[in-house]
Amino acid sequence: MANYKPGKNHDLLKQRILFVAAKDFLEKGYTNTTMREIASKCHLSSGSVTNLFGSKEDILCGLVEFVIEQQFDVTGKLLSGVTDDKILLYAAETVLQLHIVELNENLREIYSNAYSFRKPAEVV
Repeated sequence: MANYKPGKNHDLLKQRILFVAAKDFLEKGYTNTTMREIASKCHLSSGSVTNLFGSKEDILCGLVEFVIEQQFDVTGKLLSGVTDDKILLYAAETVLQLHIVELNENLREIYSNAYSFRKPAEVV
């Protein structure tokens, strides 16, 4: 097992789990979404999802990483040619986050958990 290297299928499976989890988190909220439901919608066993991510909090970490990467990329493109100021980039990204979480209650819960739970907060 020490020589195991995740391949393309492994990455695609993780992406599918993240997609399903994000959809459920947005529709039902983080608290009301279970690992069992995520696994079922991905046509996997709960054990398979746990082997890939460990916990629902770890899935949230994966989503936080993805969202942060995308937000900084989008914000950087919007400010490209306008400024190279890293503080302005961070401020614009923060405003974007705050705007997004005002869109609905489930987004606020996800955002709150991302900054409250230990693992996702370490990603942020």
